[in-house]
Amino acid sequence: MKKYVALLSGVIAMALTACTKDEAMQIPDSPSQMVSVTAYAPSQDDDTRIAYSQDNFVLNLAWEDEESFSVIRGGENQTFSKSTAGNTFTGILPGAEGEEDYYAVYPANANVTDITAVPYDYSMQKGVFDSNKTYMYATSTDGSKFEFKLKTALLNVKFNNLPDGVKIKQVVIMTEFNTNGTMNLTDGTYTDGTNTGITVDFDEAFDPANWMAIYLPPISSDKKYLKFIVIADNNLAYIGEFMSKSTDASKNIIAGRYYSCTVDNFSEMKSLVFVANGEQTLKMTNLTTDVVKSAVENLEYSIDAGSTWNTLGENTVNFGIGAPLLIRSKVAANGSQSYGTKVANIKFGNSNVNVVCAGDIRTLLNNTYPESVGMDLVKFQGLFKNCTSLTSAPVLPATTLTENCYSQMFYGCTSLETAPALPATTLAKGCYSQMFYNCKSLKTAPELSATTLAENCYNQMFYQCTSLETAPALPATTLVNGCYGGMFSNCSKLNSIVMLATDISATNCLDNWVRNVASTGTFVKAASMTSLPSGEDGIPLGWTVIN
Repeated sequence: MKKYVALLSGVIAMALTACTKDEAMQIPDSPSQMVSVTAYAPSQDDDTRIAYSQDNFVLNLAWEDEESFSVIRGGENQTFSKSTAGNTFTGILPGAEGEEDYYAVYPANANVTDITAVPYDYSMQKGVFDSNKTYMYATSTDGSKFEFKLKTALLNVKFNNLPDGVKIKQVVIMTEFNTNGTMNLTDGTYTDGTNTGITVDFDEAFDPANWMAIYLPPISSDKKYLKFIVIADNNLAYIGEFMSKSTDASKNIIAGRYYSCTVDNFSEMKSLVFVANGEQTLKMTNLTTDVVKSAVENLEYSIDAGSTWNTLGENTVNFGIGAPLLIRSKVAANGSQSYGTKVANIKFGNSNVNVVCAGDIRTLLNNTYPESVGMDLVKFQGLFKNCTSLTSAPVLPATTLTENCYSQMFYGCTSLETAPALPATTLAKGCYSQMFYNCKSLKTAPELSATTLAENCYNQMFYQCTSLETAPALPATTLVNGCYGGMFSNCSKLNSIVMLATDISATNCLDNWVRNVASTGTFVKAASMTSLPSGEDGIPLGWTVIN
């Protein structure tokens, strides 16, 4: 696509201009014969679908070489296509009798037969130019010529005030209008649907210094309210607002025009944020009756970006595209008391719908001052156990851990590709035990910087992580009982390990730790270490050893 010129900030709109070129085509006697028709976009250009004019802020469209649209008449749908430059399309006109006009819709939709309810869905986007979101319609009395009218507006938005260096993985835009409505092809009337949000999934991390393209339906002035939830590559979530109705309430968002704005009031969200790529449910269940350890009734949730909050308890909550789920602790008025969950488990109801989770895990204990939470209060073991839909994890910033605090936290999360950072330097018994057990999609392991270990601290951290190829460096020189036991067992692709231990006298410290790893690889050890055995309890057989 042709690149677009720089945009001015602020909301600007100009009238849409239409092509006035007129070419009549001869219609055959039999409507079942192949015919050629002329179709006009609002402007003509042979090499691009969407171009921008710096002078008038109008969407200017032209046909690409390969394009198609649907023609509907009397419940029958036919597709017209072109394969060369210009605006001539060929196809078979619908042959239904009893209708005076032909109706066309772009992009082509072979399922459309009802001219009064053509589905238009803006809810899933990529943040870049997309012909399939450039909705248009046209009518023709004889089927020889279609002059299309746009039913899409375009917002170019840039985000400021996000932390330096972060990139954006995902954006959810909460709205006061509906993004999956229908349009009447006879008069272009847009009818609201049921979804009130837009989810933007990028093919790769997005630089917030760039403009992001958001497609919008026509919006009345009283519904021009947008709330942006940004999921960054640091796995934290940020929220900002753009509310044009507060500054220019008389203006509507009109199809065929494009607008630009900057959002610079972002702040870090004090909750966990769950974003699904379809209809999903969440239920959190206590794993113990000991209220000192478990209290999901002290959690609350929101599905309107934090405008209203309700007690979570063990209720099942629905969320989905454009409607993220927020969960946080309840906190005393003075912010001094920590509530929230300890020893509880999350279940998602739809295993076919992926879920992104972002935010600081400590907001489940204190959403006002999460940084004040002591890990002596925390038991997140098994929190996401067997959540096969989970694709990303929240941030785990604690540097001092307690017994079993993260054990089995992501056990069986088979869709999890990247582990959260684990910055802790003070460990405790079993703190990471089986944390990533059977995470078959995990490709990147977190850095493990602790040099003083604790009993069973890493016991089985990566068991059966069959996508993992490189182990995190293990700098500790003295091992303790069971600390690395089964750590990389059944990691069948693992072919690189750096392990600098010089004292391996502790009981079971290397028991089965590299069982069934790759048949060849590289093992880096301390030069002074001469007593490491070969095999599944030491250096894998067939590997190259480097001092």
